[in-house]
Amino acid sequence: MNCNFIGKNLEECLCEAERQLSIPRNKLVYKIIKEENGIFRKRCEIKVIEKSKNQDKSSNSIDIVDNKILIKDKQNKFNLDFEEDIELYVNGERAVSGVEVTFEDAITFKLEGVKAKRELKIDTSDKVQAKIYILYTPEYKPVLKYEKTLGRIKLKKDFDTGELPPKYTKEEILEVLSLKQITYGIDEGVIAKAVEMSEVNGELIAKGVNAQNDENDKIKTYFDSIKKNVDENSIENIDYKNMYSIENVKSGDIIAELIIGKVGKDGIDVFGGVIKRKVKNKLKLRIGVGCKIEDTKVVATTEGRPSIKNGVFNVFKTFETSKDVDIKSGNIDFIGDVKINGNIKEGMKVTSGNSVEVNGNVERGTISAQGEVRVAGSVISSTITAGTKDLDRQLYVDNLRSLKKDLELLISSVKQIKENSVLGAEKEDGEIIKLLIETKFKSVIRVSILIMSISSSLGNSSQYIYDFIKEKIIGLGPLKIKFANELYDFIRHIEDEVKVNELETIIPVNIYVGYCQDGKIESSGKVIINGKGMYTSEITAKDGIEVLSKGAVVRGGTLKANNYIKVSTVGSNAGVSTILHASKNGRIEAEVAYQNTVFCFEERQYILEVHSKNIKAYLDKDGQIVVEKFVF
Repeated sequence: MNCNFIGKNLEECLCEAERQLSIPRNKLVYKIIKEENGIFRKRCEIKVIEKSKNQDKSSNSIDIVDNKILIKDKQNKFNLDFEEDIELYVNGERAVSGVEVTFEDAITFKLEGVKAKRELKIDTSDKVQAKIYILYTPEYKPVLKYEKTLGRIKLKKDFDTGELPPKYTKEEILEVLSLKQITYGIDEGVIAKAVEMSEVNGELIAKGVNAQNDENDKIKTYFDSIKKNVDENSIENIDYKNMYSIENVKSGDIIAELIIGKVGKDGIDVFGGVIKRKVKNKLKLRIGVGCKIEDTKVVATTEGRPSIKNGVFNVFKTFETSKDVDIKSGNIDFIGDVKINGNIKEGMKVTSGNSVEVNGNVERGTISAQGEVRVAGSVISSTITAGTKDLDRQLYVDNLRSLKKDLELLISSVKQIKENSVLGAEKEDGEIIKLLIETKFKSVIRVSILIMSISSSLGNSSQYIYDFIKEKIIGLGPLKIKFANELYDFIRHIEDEVKVNELETIIPVNIYVGYCQDGKIESSGKVIINGKGMYTSEITAKDGIEVLSKGAVVRGGTLKANNYIKVSTVGSNAGVSTILHASKNGRIEAEVAYQNTVFCFEERQYILEVHSKNIKAYLDKDGQIVVEKFVF
């Protein structure tokens, strides 16, 4: 017998046929009667031609006439099986599936069909255009089919496809458009086409005019935050660390310009309404420091780094970045302040003409600044220098002053010896000076040699001072001095040299870090470690060093400061050697110090032998190291 199956698609129809007929789909013989894939509805109908193996050969003993089921078999009883979409009545009473019947029973049924339907939709979701959708669905007439087996009759509702509904006319479409209040840009050609089509799927039936928005005012900048220094297409080797530099401007440079945008036009939608254009935001040039406004231009009034923040132009002597300094960003070399809201990565260098602030870590990197340096995180295997770019010059000036002071004392001693004839009237001034240098003023030789050494490396120091030391201070040189007053002339040259070199040094600046490991830090002022402390590093400060945070530990390495060193804990139970070095006028303090901690003042040193607390170390008036402490 033939059976029809309806589903949303072919797969669904075949699955239903397999389920109801208990026949694998590869043994089904079927044909597709109808297939619809519209926007509103997806539907597939197939007809399966299959003869049931268990079908009773006397199936013609059952008739279906005018909503009645007539059983002609007078010998047997049958059970009627049916789905819920079939209303079955036996002897006038509503029956349920499985009801038992004979030829004597009056059996009737009711089936609901599907009326022909047409749908028209207008899509105006964006208001500037209207799209039309039309779908026609035919009538589906219900048909009762059955399958008779031994003792059972299975009833099934099916449909026969009927006629399509009438197509929409032009007048009907126009009426729908009117009801939708669509009045502008209606395309009569699309309507004429639509009334002939069996299905319309999104034809553009009306179209408005888009608004032309104003062109926004623009501010064009004439500087790059980061400037590339190389041509990436070059075949030459590229120094990736120095690929980028920070662009600076000079006074008088144009750094920005206001460009006035054009005014647009309003549009109109398919309802005849006005579509307001987007009115531009009028921009206004705003300036802060280091620049001025000339007509529609921003002009720098100072040298520095141009910047725009919150719409305000400035020329700052500051560079700030929110990213890491790495191989991608390149090294930073800037004349002003540098602020890094990230880390300094391996091999990278940051050079600043003023301060450097790093809110992350420095990892195998280098910082060189003429101003203050702050590192919020850790300094790992890195070098940080702060103060003058040439710290040797500062050391040169300090030693000149020290030599001047010693020479003044030396001259005073010579006068006293001569006035009191301590060494006899025969002794020449030169002989007395040589004797005093070898006995009471030994530091004169050491400082003089250091001055000569630094003077050679500086390259622009006083040749007179260099020659005088070489000829009349070192070795037998003092014997060439006839009168002690010759040293006054030498002192005046020292004073002049100090003045010249002082102009090239900077005021003391500090370095602040959270933690330092395997690093090297040099400051012309203080070094303050405000975190966990220091491990196997070299810390040098012109003024002082402080590692006083709670729990901070200084372990291994060397701390060297002119004036003072203050630490919380130094060393470890294992006796790791840690050197604390101060000048002869300096002072060293530690809350806790372990054995093998070395306290140095100039060439003198003291090695702590036992774990102690509240340590204070300094030189007494005789130049001997004094260590005040409490032993645990």
